[in-house]
Amino acid sequence: MAAVFKNLGTANLCLVGPPGSGKGSYGRLLAKSLGCKLITASDVLRQKIEHADMASGDLVDDRVVSDALLEFLTDGSNKDQKNHFPYILDGFPRTLKQVRLMEDTWPLHLQVHAAISLEVPKNVCRSKLEGRRLCMKCGGNYNISDVNHGKWVLPQSLPENCDCNQKEWVSREDDHPDVIDKRLELHYQTTIPVLDHYDKKGSASLLRFAPYKGYDDMPRFGQSIKGWLEKNETEH
Repeated sequence: MAAVFKNLGTANLCLVGPPGSGKGSYGRLLAKSLGCKLITASDVLRQKIEHADMASGDLVDDRVVSDALLEFLTDGSNKDQKNHFPYILDGFPRTLKQVRLMEDTWPLHLQVHAAISLEVPKNVCRSKLEGRRLCMKCGGNYNISDVNHGKWVLPQSLPENCDCNQKEWVSREDDHPDVIDKRLELHYQTTIPVLDHYDKKGSASLLRFAPYKGYDDMPRFGQSIKGWLEKNETEH
């Protein structure tokens, strides 16, 4: 996969996708392939904000999120700070207000310059979220949901070499049906204006991708990224 990617240059990207779209996994693979840093907003918030609740489905105040991330990116005591750039940011900006705060208060070189949107329908995301499991014995993360709906073919993710009993598997705290529905509804309400914002900047500022076959679509994702980055280089 790495062979199809060009260098990210100086552009910072955000990865946008509903809960259950697999953006965390895609983000790790994408960052590795592009040779850049992956920064997860929820991880930064847990570090910076005491008692931050990431499981309720509620959004943290926009300014609090923006300030926490800016502090993280400019923290001179962080030994890895100089290696943050360029970066892929997972989980920010999630609202149009966060976009405005970033563009008004962050230095230009720290801002997100373009967005990648994982286009996954609500019913597919809900199914994958309901199927997530954590093994209390080995610590492995699995998914028992087998999605086969139209173009969407996302099989179960089960252990290959593990003697763990499924009775030892538990759901994540934020994967209960009521919280799932709340998180998905909030995502679609708040994120569409964010994508519209980047879309208005031009096609080089937003890439939309539908991972119909999950990880099996990574080569196609790579080709899409390659063409998009080449277009960015041409236009800039």
